[in-house]
Amino acid sequence: MPEINEFEVLTRTLDEVVFGAHAAARDRAHDLASSCRGVDTSAGVSAWGGVRAEVGACSDDELHDLVRYLTARFHLLNKAEQITIARINRERECTGDGIRPESIADAVRRLAGRGLDAPGVMGAFERADIQPTLTAHPTEARRQTVLYKQQEIAACVEELRRDDRPPSEARATRAELSRVVQMLMLTDDVRRARLEVRHEVRNGLYFLTGSIWDTVPRLARDVCEAVGDAFGEGAGQGVPTFVRYRSWIGGDRDGNPNVTAAVTRETLATLRAAVVERYDAELEELWHELSASDVRLPAPSGLVAAIGDGEEAPDEPYRAWIKVVRGRLGDDAYDSAAFEADLELLDRSLREAGPVAAVDGRLRDLLVRVRAFGLRLATLDIRQHSGVHEAAVADLLRRGGVCEEYTALDEDGRLGVLRAELTNPRPLVGSAEALGEGTREVLDVFAVVAEAQRGDPDAVRSYIISMTHDVSDLLEVLVLMKQGGLYRVGPGGAVESDLDVVPLFETIDDLVRAPELLGLMFADETYSRQLDARAGANETGRAGRFQEVMLGYSDSNKDGGFLMANVSLQNAQRDIAEVCARAGVDVRLFHGRGGTVGRGGGRANRAISAAPRVSQNGRIRFTEQGEVISFRYALDEIARRH
Repeated sequence: MPEINEFEVLTRTLDEVVFGAHAAARDRAHDLASSCRGVDTSAGVSAWGGVRAEVGACSDDELHDLVRYLTARFHLLNKAEQITIARINRERECTGDGIRPESIADAVRRLAGRGLDAPGVMGAFERADIQPTLTAHPTEARRQTVLYKQQEIAACVEELRRDDRPPSEARATRAELSRVVQMLMLTDDVRRARLEVRHEVRNGLYFLTGSIWDTVPRLARDVCEAVGDAFGEGAGQGVPTFVRYRSWIGGDRDGNPNVTAAVTRETLATLRAAVVERYDAELEELWHELSASDVRLPAPSGLVAAIGDGEEAPDEPYRAWIKVVRGRLGDDAYDSAAFEADLELLDRSLREAGPVAAVDGRLRDLLVRVRAFGLRLATLDIRQHSGVHEAAVADLLRRGGVCEEYTALDEDGRLGVLRAELTNPRPLVGSAEALGEGTREVLDVFAVVAEAQRGDPDAVRSYIISMTHDVSDLLEVLVLMKQGGLYRVGPGGAVESDLDVVPLFETIDDLVRAPELLGLMFADETYSRQLDARAGANETGRAGRFQEVMLGYSDSNKDGGFLMANVSLQNAQRDIAEVCARAGVDVRLFHGRGGTVGRGGGRANRAISAAPRVSQNGRIRFTEQGEVISFRYALDEIARRH
């Protein structure tokens, strides 16, 4: 493999594109950049005197060109760093025994060394519940166009590294690299219009349908291969799906008035349309692959019967069944469970017929994707501030003739009113027409959730309450869910619930009080019925009562500073896990981490390892925010490593 300095290749190409034969202009740009880099910032404002003089001598046009050049240079620097990381990871995997440190194979080997057998290791992966959560963030404003061009640039550099290419192909690749870099220089880095929610959704789709789509089944293969290598061929049987993605984009309305019920409905429809398109493409590839005829590989009777009269005695039964499934994908009533069952029938039929190799390729990857992405692509969270719920509930109670001044009540008074309402099956008001605009909007969100869940129960699972301070903050959401038909009271007080309610503890005071508040929640008979109602609705198949708890990193840092926030977060994790264990409630901690140190950023694996042992139960969620998404998911190899 040819030795290539990625940064040198990219910056040299940039210089050739921008300056061409104008060496003087190139040298001036380099001198200015070097002057800025060479400033001793510890010397204070005076150290910038020379740079200020040089920049002041530039014309407006020169400054504009310089800024554009340096911006492109930083883009390419970041891309070169990503390419280098991917290369180094591959090189480490090719040395020694082929097991890269901190990889899945390394973990399996260490588990085997501690005495676990193959079923024990596979069982651990099957129980694992890892849910990265993509969030929109204003620090990431790059357009998809720029991201695509950066991906093309990375592909060109990879091509240049190949040692089996004749000189003519290498020249063609360098010319293509120059063309892409030139077009990158001519492309606006950010939109001229303000970023809208639908643009943020499309940015999320870029990664969900790209590197994430490719990486999730690859991780499952990594597990199976690692277990087979550690315990012998055939030991890594099964298709573990332990990573599922979530998203806040289009669902997080806390402080963002642009995220309306209509926007959430559009987001859910966009996610479904995108994943259906990807599945259709995968099924088409599978159709090309499974060309076996009924003469050479007779299909089991169950598959033939499922194909039906429309395809009587098909010559190529496996292709015929794929055609049936592709037709069903366009039906809005077709859900994830039915899709998975249809693919499992194909998988089972092929195994019965004999060609296991055909099953363990594209079809296995497709089954992993269906279990991870469903027909939703990413499960959407809804988040709203507790104050918004309080106002909406007060409006409902007043118009329903239950309580004229709900907000004037103390906590005990509020709990009394809310508990009474949550034992009464009737809605507080019969029509939303008479409600205030804010209350209607809140209830419209629950209507959208109910609509989405009819197509896929996992389309929306969690309702997150920002600034949770009291038990009433959770019961208020249950009252709103009841009004929206997502919380139903049946005969004898039996409850059905379609959403997990998630408290978000953000300030230092809330983190300190979180264990006490959770204890009060679990002791509350009304909230206890919510936990019982959701006990069988776990997406990972774990039985029993379950509570998700979100911890805020950014606000706790702003509230108490870095050290206080981290001490409070560490203590909260330990104490929350202990409270949940005493109450017999399985807990999943949801870490609201950002990219910077002030937002909880840093090495995710070290943060997980440093968590209190009592909180390490195989479940975890964490936010992937803004520019962190671009870095961690820009390339497949980086996504896999992350």
